[in-house]
Amino acid sequence: MSLTVSVWVKNGSGKSVKDEALGGSLAAGFENWRTEVWGSPAARALGAHYFPQLADADLYVGAGEMTEFLRECSLLREHLDVIAAGAELLGQHGVAVNTVTGSVTAVGSSREIFREQVSLRLANIEAAARRAMEAGGEVIIW
Repeated sequence: MSLTVSVWVKNGSGKSVKDEALGGSLAAGFENWRTEVWGSPAARALGAHYFPQLADADLYVGAGEMTEFLRECSLLREHLDVIAAGAELLGQHGVAVNTVTGSVTAVGSSREIFREQVSLRLANIEAAARRAMEAGGEVIIW
């Protein structure tokens, strides 16, 4: 399975609905990234608060938390080398798709390529958080 990031907004009756008009769901990593990347000891050591929650459950970021969540995204982006260095690369083969440019990169067991894959998934999460902020919505990574 893979992790997905979605933007949700409240409709007229106050229920949360997935906002497809704002881009819908995006790839947020492989299922084992809950502990190997986002909830890794490296992410925790940097002081990450939101991402490590993925180690135990899906992550819900409320509309009022988006600024702080984007700060945490920036923190992880600044330290991608540390996060990539701490991850176990076994089973990380596949492709990384940049949803902005459409470029596709083959992913193997190279630390540099893995770092790029993490960067692309983080870019998807950052883009979703910015869309949620603009719409007054929330982000769910599941």
